[in-house]
Amino acid sequence: VDDFLSDFPASMVTPHVPTCLQFLLLTACTSSIASSARVKAMDSIQALVVHRTKQVVKKKLFSPIFSAAFALSAEAADPDDEGDDAGGSDDEDGDEGDEGGGEGDGQYADGRVCRSACVLMDCLANLIPPQHCYPLVRHGCSTAMASADPGQRKAAMCILGSAAEGMQNHPELKDELGSWVPAVLQSACSDPVKAVRSKAVSVMDMFAEHLQPEILTHSGTVLPQLLQVSTGRAQQVLLQL
Repeated sequence: VDDFLSDFPASMVTPHVPTCLQFLLLTACTSSIASSARVKAMDSIQALVVHRTKQVVKKKLFSPIFSAAFALSAEAADPDDEGDDAGGSDDEDGDEGDEGGGEGDGQYADGRVCRSACVLMDCLANLIPPQHCYPLVRHGCSTAMASADPGQRKAAMCILGSAAEGMQNHPELKDELGSWVPAVLQSACSDPVKAVRSKAVSVMDMFAEHLQPEILTHSGTVLPQLLQVSTGRAQQVLLQL
């Protein structure tokens, strides 16, 4: 699929892009399929977004891609897995452990699926015009942050981090920073799941790096709370020694 999308003339590829995408999304979202195949499908979707960005935007194909990537990034991976969700698809693992199929072999999904979905989100945030992508981010993250499922909450953090980098010049994101900062800060300070707290802190770091100077107006609130949390956790570690 990658070769077809990148090497063949546009006149030959264009009519078949929606069909190719449908097949790839179905493969990526089918939990009974081996994780390695699902990761490869997401890699191919990313290649489609990279090589056929204009068509993805024109036909609004980014919407089903976003929905699938969001769902996959929240898939039932171990909620305490603090691996780098933006760290790629771990190709060095090859197909090891995939002989049994999908997630049915254990309590949690293969973390490679979740990480690949987050990489795909990064791609969308950087290549799809923010006026198309940000409304999806706003709706998806607002809903997921209120979820009882820690996977959903962690996915929301990952996607907000991607948005901060890829949509840093989008006026709507900057205008709504006053709503995002308290919500993310609350997750960083009080979410019961460690992995969600860690991701929320990472989002604050992305806000600080990419959303200047707007984030500076929140420094008086953010810094004392994060310092208080970090001090409290350091004391807990010392008590355990």
